[in-house]
Amino acid sequence: MAPPLNWENLMKINVDSIGDDDSTDLYNSLIEFDPKSETDPDKLTKLFRVTQAVLIVKGVEVEEMVNHLKEQASEDGKKTAQRNQELEDLKFELQSLRKKNKELEVDVHLFSPIFSTLHRQ
Repeated sequence: MAPPLNWENLMKINVDSIGDDDSTDLYNSLIEFDPKSETDPDKLTKLFRVTQAVLIVKGVEVEEMVNHLKEQASEDGKKTAQRNQELEDLKFELQSLRKKNKELEVDVHLFSPIFSTLHRQ
């Protein structure tokens, strides 16, 4: 549970200098605050301005996270494509080796009678 909203501290906040850490602390206080009991227009105006500033900071944080996730997804996509290409190359190599193996088996069968005759001598 977030600490209760401290009006004295809130009224001192410079909304132009709210940073990431401040915005997180303020966010936690703001989301649990119920303004129903407050009637002072100056306090409510300040509360609104602080809330706007916190939303701006949080919006930038979200945008940075989204960009990071897009970059990560792009890198992961490239890695996946590279792995898929390597897999296809290995499949092709395996097929080639199997074909060569069958050709060698045919050659061995063709020469088997010759080897048998030579072996008997």
